[in-house]
This record gives sequence, C-alpha cells and structure tokens, in this order.
Amino acid sequence: MTYTDHESDTIRGGVLGAIALVSRADAGLLAALRESMAAGRVLADLPEELRGIFAEFEVPPLAPGEELTALSRGLAVVEAKDPVAAQSLRDVVLEACEQAAGAAGGVSDAERAVLTQVRQVAGRRPVQDRSGTNTIAGVDDTVEVPAISRDF
Repeated sequence: MTYTDHESDTIRGGVLGAIALVSRADAGLLAALRESMAAGRVLADLPEELRGIFAEFEVPPLAPGEELTALSRGLAVVEAKDPVAAQSLRDVVLEACEQAAGAAGGVSDAERAVLTQVRQVAGRRPVQDRSGTNTIAGVDDTVEVPAISRDF
C-alpha cells in the first residue's frame, strides 16, 4: 500500500505524538530518552509498508492538545486503505506506548492515565478536542494530561 506525503505525515504525527505524550506524562530528559528508545524498538515491528513512513523521524507539527486527535486521524487513514495493516498499527502503537511508559523505572499514575486514553483511541473510540488538553469523549474518568509543547 502506498501513502501520500500528507497521509504519511498524518500517520507519523499521530503515532509519534501519542508516544511523546506518554513520555511527557512523567517528566525528565533521561527518562524521555529511554522511553523514546524503547518505543522506537517496537516501531520496527510495523508491517513494511508502514515502517517506511517512520524512516523519516521528523514529527509533523501538532498543536498542543492534538496528540490523541492526530493518532485517531492517522489510524483512520490506514484503516481506510488497509484494515489488516491498521490493526497491526494499533497493536504496535499500544505496545510502543506501554514500553515507553515502563522504560524509566515503572509506570506512573500520569502515564497510566495517558495509556488509558491511547488504548481508547486505538480501540476506535471518538476523540474530542477540548482546547489544548487531551481528553476522550464519553469517558467519565478522563484525566487531563499536559499537551506536547512545540519545544519538546
């Protein structure tokens, strides 16, 4: 399956945004580096047609609070073209986020909250943007987490 540059940016932005959101949930530069490396190893398990999208590491700019919406859009792009690849992408995104969360000495409560939200997005629940925070529509126990700044 071939993806346009715009589609590739959408997919890459969503996946990398979700991983960065997990890393940002529990601050610290060294922890963020460990978490990024752990998540990167999991991305190698993507199907070949999707792996090529991540050969370029540039993260498309995301507005703060748009990480989960971007993930939802990226998953929708793949779902529309190849549902089998979309399921693989969902599985890898979840695994990458879980590996990132546990890479720096355990999973914090903040990381656990973000993981819950990523699982809900990857499970095809709708995402609702609420002015700069990542939240999931229809979930009563949503914990707001800080958005990724453009400087990260």
